[in-house]
Amino acid sequence: MLAAQPTLIRMKRLALHRLLGALSYVLAPLIVVSIVLLGHSRIKGVTGEAYAVQTYILYLQVSLTVLFGLSYALAIYTRRTVALHARFMICTAFTLIDPVVIRLMFWMGSRTPTWNYQWVTFGLTDLVILALIVLKRRRGARAGRWVFPAALAVFVLAQIPALFGLTFTAPWQAFARWFEALPLT
Repeated sequence: MLAAQPTLIRMKRLALHRLLGALSYVLAPLIVVSIVLLGHSRIKGVTGEAYAVQTYILYLQVSLTVLFGLSYALAIYTRRTVALHARFMICTAFTLIDPVVIRLMFWMGSRTPTWNYQWVTFGLTDLVILALIVLKRRRGARAGRWVFPAALAVFVLAQIPALFGLTFTAPWQAFARWFEALPLT
């Protein structure tokens, strides 16, 4: 949908663009619910060192889901302002970079890296956002110019706990235990 929507706009197929947009009202919440349920099923009943890994992954899932949901909600809220709507929809795609790149890294390396791979995946996400900031400034785009810098700030804030081991602290562990205890899966 992220590729089809702007293509439909360029082709002046606004009715089809709006129809796909209406379908996103169902699809986006389903994505959020499925990620939450996946996170719950993966952490449920896990113990020992595997539990620590799953609480880390849970943080990644929760933070990226919140960023996706926030970006999508802002895109829908600003749907009548094209520059803002388009930029917020692009922000939803930023949440895909980490999971896609890490799966490619696992596929190419066939084992879990011994170093924190989030530096690569988050760094790539941040570089993409920075590139869009520079690109939009060079093109002189004024409307919505603040969206990508704000997105970069929010993404970096969300990345800090994973990059600096804060997911292993008592508050996050307490959240993970609470989340695991929920009767979701």
